[in-house]
Amino acid sequence: MKKSRLLIILVSSFLYSCGGTQIGNTKEAIDYLESHKFYDDDASIKGKSGSKINSGFSIQFESGMAILGSEMLEYNITRIGKDYKITFCGSSRYAYGGCIDASLTSGEDGGYPSLSVKGDYIYSYMNSKYDDQVKEK
Repeated sequence: MKKSRLLIILVSSFLYSCGGTQIGNTKEAIDYLESHKFYDDDASIKGKSGSKINSGFSIQFESGMAILGSEMLEYNITRIGKDYKITFCGSSRYAYGGCIDASLTSGEDGGYPSLSVKGDYIYSYMNSKYDDQVKEK
């Protein structure tokens, strides 16, 4: 009897961990953003002249701020269906003073939460399935 309970607990834990984290509401989305560091070593970054490079890009969220290197920009978050839209404005390095939108997927349906950052001059995608892209703070 004890062995079967232990087996059920182990199997349940394994199945739960395979699906990754799920985000169910805006508070959980903010908690997820603010408790992780996001890094993409192959982000697409464009210059004003149109030249494009692929380079490393990192972003953190803390106390209502999106942190891109030395830039700290206030962010807003809105739920759209199962996912979340994050907007932050004023980056001189990645938006030339304009705004950047990001999308946080909820990880529902057995998936993993992912963060994509999209702007006129930056595109980056980070998925928590890959250890080197999303790390806990």
